[in-house]
Amino acid sequence: MRKILCLLLVAVMSIGLVACGGIKVDDLVGQYDFIKLKQDGDVYNKKDIDKLNGLVEMGFEIKKDGNAYLTLGDDVSKGKVDVDKMIMELDGEKDKFTYDADKGIIKLYDKKDYMVLKKKK
Repeated sequence: MRKILCLLLVAVMSIGLVACGGIKVDDLVGQYDFIKLKQDGDVYNKKDIDKLNGLVEMGFEIKKDGNAYLTLGDDVSKGKVDVDKMIMELDGEKDKFTYDADKGIIKLYDKKDYMVLKKKK
């Protein structure tokens, strides 16, 4: 009985490891809403950002070719996503990011500052 349980446990763990193959650019493709920002020690939540969004156009999108576009007002920053290194390069600046596939949330870090983005449905 122990051998069967052991084999079953190993099989389940193996399937879990194969399923955790990492993310692909295709997983990230889409448009995102800003849900939280930290800039120069100030933290802005979704309510604050929604107020700004009415005054200044804000957007973030990742395309199938791995290009990322950050829009803030009239400025559009173009970058590239590297899922192997978990880095996004925007206007020559490389920032680390995390991605929660279950929630569709990207957290992009720039030293002490960060952006939290949620994929639009």
